[in-house]
Amino acid sequence: MFKRFKLQSILVFGNVLVLIFLVLVLLSFRFYQTELIRQTEGELISQGAVFAASYREELLKINPDITKELGKIHLEKNAHYSPIEPQLSLTSIIYPPRPDGVLESSFDVKYQEIGKHFSKLINETQRTTLAGIKVLDWNGVVIASQKEVGVSFKDLIEVKNALQGKYSSVLRERVSEKNFKLSSISREGQYRVFVAFPVISEQVLLGVIYLSRTPKNILKDLYHKKYNALGALGLILLLVILTSVTLSLMISSPIKKLIQAIDTFRNFPEKPIQLAKEPIIDEYHQLAEAFNLMSVELLDRSNYIKQFAMDVSHEFKTPITAINGAVEILRDHFETIPKEKAIQFLGNIQLDTQRLHALTIRLLQLAEADNALRPSSSCSSAEVFEKLRLRYESRDIDLSLPKEKYIVAISAEDLETILINLIDNSIQHDAKVVSVQFDSAQQLIIEDNGSGISLQNSQKIFNPFFTTRREQGGTGLGLRIVQSLLKHSKAEISLGDSVSGTKFIIKFQNE
Repeated sequence: MFKRFKLQSILVFGNVLVLIFLVLVLLSFRFYQTELIRQTEGELISQGAVFAASYREELLKINPDITKELGKIHLEKNAHYSPIEPQLSLTSIIYPPRPDGVLESSFDVKYQEIGKHFSKLINETQRTTLAGIKVLDWNGVVIASQKEVGVSFKDLIEVKNALQGKYSSVLRERVSEKNFKLSSISREGQYRVFVAFPVISEQVLLGVIYLSRTPKNILKDLYHKKYNALGALGLILLLVILTSVTLSLMISSPIKKLIQAIDTFRNFPEKPIQLAKEPIIDEYHQLAEAFNLMSVELLDRSNYIKQFAMDVSHEFKTPITAINGAVEILRDHFETIPKEKAIQFLGNIQLDTQRLHALTIRLLQLAEADNALRPSSSCSSAEVFEKLRLRYESRDIDLSLPKEKYIVAISAEDLETILINLIDNSIQHDAKVVSVQFDSAQQLIIEDNGSGISLQNSQKIFNPFFTTRREQGGTGLGLRIVQSLLKHSKAEISLGDSVSGTKFIIKFQNE
């Protein structure tokens, strides 16, 4: 069986799906920022490797014995030949801006020439790469740079690690201009990548290449790749639009069908609404069932009212016609009509008036039974039976009532009205013994020894205005009122098989 979903669940799913798309966009931006940072670090690693090799060659030319003068450091075998992969990301520790170095008075002046050579090389390189490049000696003192020559950076964590022969990189907060720029809204614009690349020869630390650069601005980079970015953004927007349109159609389409069905029912009320059961949205499935049932009930009610109006018209027409005819005769022949005949006409008028009065009372009772709002209730049968015992104890009838106490799903007032109608009906049909008992299935059985009901009439007894005692004042509404009262409590009444007399069976709803 196809599973239907609650409308609330579908809306929540749709909103969560759109939220996931937005989160994916944000994560893709964050991932892209990380890639820009790692791209920057990778470029600095390449530049550092080239500068390290060049610096090592120049230094060994000036002083071939320098590796003997400097002490060896403990490195893993061939560690400096291992490839270096970028390792920074937005999840890395973000350090404060790089502090200014400390001026070192013990700067060895014999390396001024190599410093001047590399300072020129640094200037040429920076014009293209825009990277900050410094060459540090084995003590962490700057010997080549655009500025800060003779300044020590040995206390910085990345330089400190490099002085131990280990490659090191950190992400630091970037010192930006005070005036606002659009680029400041991109997160990577707030940071700067710092790389410390050790220069090693024969396990001897000769110096450190210290590089830094701000990663590319994400907005500028996306602009250069605008077609790819627009394509990705268009795909995400398309997914969001498709999700929104699908949800909209899932919600609005059934509602439009419902409106069309209601308009059709309004224009052609003789046909009930037949909405298809919605296979996905549970609430609409329930709504379709409710409207289908409501249209059937409205159609039944409409047909009932039409038939009822015809029956009432027919029932009232006969006595009214008789009264009108008697009045016309008395009016036209008042002076000549015999007294006995006039008294007979007046008697007929009185009988017809009494019948109209009885019909009016019964119709009011039926209207109340049909239309009164009754909340679900139950009662103890013992209290109702005690009232019936007192009501009929002075009547010429043997009434047998159960002494056991039963709880039935109907109000005490309705149960009493139903039983009074049935017992009175039995008395009117010459019953001398009436038995009211519960059977093993807790169905209420009302049985009498009256004249009974013929097979032909058994199919009509619940029809409004059907009676075999019209001359005795019967209205034919008693059993219809009983049936209506039971219907409100979801109970049923039927005619049972009986050898003699009449037998009614009332089946109550289970508690």
